[in-house]
Amino acid sequence: MADPLSVAASIAGLISITVEAGKFLRPYVSAARETPPIAAHVYSEVQSIEIILNGLQNVTSSLSSVHSRNAALIGVNQVITVLTDGVLLFSDLQDELRWLSPKNEDEGVPMRTRLRWVRKEGTLTALLTRLQGFKSSMTLVLMILKSDSDRSATQHHEQLSANINLLLESNQSLSRRLMNLEESMDTATIASRRMSFLTLVDGTSQNMATEQSQPSIAETDSTVGVSKFDFEDDLEASRAYRRAQRDTMDFSFRSSIARSNSWSVFSGLSLGDISIMAVIALPVYQEDLTNPEHYDFGNDTVVVAKEPEPTIERPLLVECLDIICKMRQLPEMGEYFDECDDQEDTFNTLWSVLRHGYPLIILLKALDPRINIGEDKSIHFPIPLTRYNYSAALSSAKAAIASFVQYCREILEMETSSLFTVSDIAGTSHHQFSKVISVVSLLVERLITAGIVSNSDSFAGYNRFELHDSTDVVNEFLSEQRHLVRQMTELANIRSQLEHEVIPRDGGIVVFGQVERLVELHIMMLIRMERNLFVLREDNRWHPAFGLYFEQIEPEALFVANEGLARAKIRSWLDQDRFKDDERSITLFTQCLKIIPLLGQQVPRYDSFLEYLDSQEKTNTEQIKDILMSKGSLHQAAERIGEAVKDEANREIVKDLNLCMDDWKGHVLTTFGDLTLFDFISIITKNNNTKSVRSLRHISLLFSF
Repeated sequence: MADPLSVAASIAGLISITVEAGKFLRPYVSAARETPPIAAHVYSEVQSIEIILNGLQNVTSSLSSVHSRNAALIGVNQVITVLTDGVLLFSDLQDELRWLSPKNEDEGVPMRTRLRWVRKEGTLTALLTRLQGFKSSMTLVLMILKSDSDRSATQHHEQLSANINLLLESNQSLSRRLMNLEESMDTATIASRRMSFLTLVDGTSQNMATEQSQPSIAETDSTVGVSKFDFEDDLEASRAYRRAQRDTMDFSFRSSIARSNSWSVFSGLSLGDISIMAVIALPVYQEDLTNPEHYDFGNDTVVVAKEPEPTIERPLLVECLDIICKMRQLPEMGEYFDECDDQEDTFNTLWSVLRHGYPLIILLKALDPRINIGEDKSIHFPIPLTRYNYSAALSSAKAAIASFVQYCREILEMETSSLFTVSDIAGTSHHQFSKVISVVSLLVERLITAGIVSNSDSFAGYNRFELHDSTDVVNEFLSEQRHLVRQMTELANIRSQLEHEVIPRDGGIVVFGQVERLVELHIMMLIRMERNLFVLREDNRWHPAFGLYFEQIEPEALFVANEGLARAKIRSWLDQDRFKDDERSITLFTQCLKIIPLLGQQVPRYDSFLEYLDSQEKTNTEQIKDILMSKGSLHQAAERIGEAVKDEANREIVKDLNLCMDDWKGHVLTTFGDLTLFDFISIITKNNNTKSVRSLRHISLLFSF
C-alpha cells in the first residue's frame, strides 16, 4: 500500500499547488468588480505562501548547513503539525476552487459563476483565516532556521509554539490526526539519534556547567508537550488513547488511522537531530486528499483516480417523469397510470405502475409485436423461454415480472448482474427499485431508437407533475445529493462483491456497517428534496427530508463513528500478501477508502444549504416554519452523530485500559469506582501553585470507599 506523505514531498507538493491555485485565481482578481473581495485576499495569501515554501525548501534541502542551535529550536512534531495542517488546508482549498469554473482572462464572469462565488464566500473566508495562520507559522520556521541572532530565534520559537498551541486548540480534526500518527521514522534510527543526542548532552565538559544551569537554546522545549499522570504510561501504550478527542464536532472525519506508533515518539526530537527531511512522515495518505496528484507518496503508491465532481444532470424524479411520458405513449398503458394517480411524486408513480407487472410486458410487446397478452392475462412469447416451475402462490403480477426478467436475460441478452428480481419491484426498498429504473430506461431508449415512441422533452402530455424553475444553488445541492447516492450505492455494490469472494463476513460488517440502510435513507431524502422541483418556490418544503434524516440517523451515526476502524481494517487488508497482485481487489479497497468519509461531510453541507435558504426572501410563514424545523432536525442529527463518535472513542479507551489491567495483578477496572474522561484539568502542585494542563484525553478513576 502507499506510504504516508513525507515532509520533503509535502513541501514540494504544496509549492505545486500554490502555483496552480494562483493561476486559477489570478483572472478573478483582475475581474474584481464581478467577484467578492475574498478572491483577492485568498490569492494574496497563496502567493505569499508560495514564496515562503520555496525559501523553506531551499533551506531544508540541506539541514546540515543550518546553524545547529537554530535547528535544535524547532521540534520535529512542530514541523509535522504545521505541514499536516497545510496539506489538509490546501486540499480543502482546491476542493472549493473546483466548484468555481476556470475564468478566461478576456471574458467576463458568468452570472452562474458569480452566484457560486457568493455561495462559497463564507467557506473561503474560513479558509483565509487558516491560510493566514499557516503562513505565519511557516514564516516563523523559516526565520528561525535563517536567524543570525539567538535572541531573535528564541523569540520566533516562542511565537511558533504559541501558534501551534492555538492551532491544536482550534482544530480538533488536526489534533485527532496527530494523535493517530503512524511510525514515520525507522525506530532504530530514532533510538540511535536520541541516544547520541543524550550522550552528547551528558558528556558536555565541565566548563559548560554554568550555561547548562539555565535552559539553553538547544534544550528549549520544542514540542507541544502535555503534563501526564503516573498511570498514563499504560494508556499511551494503547491505540485508543492516542485517538483524538471528539468533544467538538466538525464533521470532517478524514483522519488517517495509524498502525501502532505514538505521537510522543517525536517528543524531544528537533530538526537538529535530523539530517534528511524525507525520513519524517506526516499522518496523511493519498485517499485523505482531494489533490493527491500533486504529491509523491512513494514507489508503492496505489493510484486512486480523482473523485469525480458532481455534475448537473437530470434529477431522479425528472428521469422518472420522462420514462412515464414515454410509456404513456403506448396505448395499453393508460389504465395502469390512471390507477396510480394518487402518488406524491414520479418515482412512486412509476413504482406503483410497474408493480402490476404487465406494463413491463407491454414494453416488450412494443419492441416485439408477436408477444401477446391474453384476456386471462396469460403471456405468450414467440420464442419459448426456459420453463420454470413458479410457485402456485405467485401472483399473476409477479409472474409477469419474472417473465420480463427472463426475456431480458435470454432474448435481449442483458447481463444478469444488470437486471433485477421480483422482490426489487414487489418489495419496499427504494434502493432496490432504482435498479428497475435503469433497466426500464434502457428499454425506453430502444423504443425511441426504433421510432416507436417520441423523444420529445415536452411533458405537456402529462400534466399530473409540472416542473417549475429553481435556483442554481438548489440545483447544485440536489446534484450533490444524487452524487452521494451514487457513491453510497457503489459502496453497497463493492460490499456485495467483496463479501462473496474476498473478505470474511465479520470483516465486511466492520467496514460497511449498515450501508444498504444508508443508501435507502439518502434515496428517500433525495426524492423528498426533488419534490420541490414540481412546486412553486414559495411552496418548497425541506423538512420532510431533514426530518427523515433525524428520524433514521442512527445507522449513519454509527457508520461515521466507525470510520476510523473501517479504514484501519481496509489498510490491514491492503497490507496482506494475498492482495499484492490482486489489482481488482486493490481497486475496490482504495475506492472504499475514498467513499467511506463522505457521510461524515454531509452535515456541514446540509447546514450550508439551509443557511442559504434562510438568507432568501420568504413570502409566507410556512416557509419560515419549514426552514426552522429543518435546521432543528439537522441540529439534532448532528448531536447524535457527535454522541456516537465520542461513545466509540470512549469504548476503545476502556477496552484498551482493561487489556492493560491484565498486568495489574488481576484487578478488575469496574471494582475501583467510576471512570471519568476529561480534556482540561487544573493541578495544584506541592507549592500550592495551580497550573492548567491541556491534553487530547485524560483519564481518571473516582475511587469508591
